[in-house]
Amino acid sequence: LGARPESWSAALAPVPGGLAVRDETGLAAMLGMKAGDRLVQANGIALASIDDVLTAVVKPLVASQTVRLAGSRDGAAREWLFVNAGACGP
Repeated sequence: LGARPESWSAALAPVPGGLAVRDETGLAAMLGMKAGDRLVQANGIALASIDDVLTAVVKPLVASQTVRLAGSRDGAAREWLFVNAGACGP
């Protein structure tokens, strides 16, 4: 995910107040997100661009740190928790 930032650009679009998930395929589907989901923060850091995702989501995951995304789905508050599965051990 870190080596292919274009995958994030294909999955997310900047919108007022955060980022919106474009569709339910590929990366978005793998992360359990649906078209129209809004992402506003990652570990308390505001998300306004793909660069923010690389800094606040990808880099911590690569460093085996947990990432908590805050946003909404269909107007209701929602949280997603991501962990680097490779850091979980056998």
